[in-house]
Amino acid sequence: MREIREIAPQKRNKNRYNISDEDGFLTSLSVETVLRYHLKEGMQISDELLEEMKREDTVKYAKEIGVAYVAYAPRTRRQLEQHLAQKGIDAQSIVQAVETLERYSYLDDALHELLPHGSGAQLFPIAAHEFPHIGRVIQIGVSLQR
Repeated sequence: MREIREIAPQKRNKNRYNISDEDGFLTSLSVETVLRYHLKEGMQISDELLEEMKREDTVKYAKEIGVAYVAYAPRTRRQLEQHLAQKGIDAQSIVQAVETLERYSYLDDALHELLPHGSGAQLFPIAAHEFPHIGRVIQIGVSLQR
């Protein structure tokens, strides 16, 4: 058992907290994880609970990185897996994050194959100000080939 001595917000990322015990820094967790487990200074936690919180927090972090990555441009499953691995995410968390993003249809290998490779092409390569009715065109499924 470990006793939490301090729960302090990080300097650069206010959505994460550093957790310390009597030996010093223990881990950092998201604010959601801290609240979910009702962590408080002086609270006793087991090593098993600490590992569970770390695993859960790592999966959440992987999902956040994944969503930001696929928001930029259409990505394949493999691209996302490689990106998360480069960020130092463990394999189990990568699998869970990729499965979640696939369930929400954020990854589309078939659509990616239709786009020009190596060009960094966006799904709709025109600016909204060039075509003010783009929302309606997308809604009815009209192709935007130039």
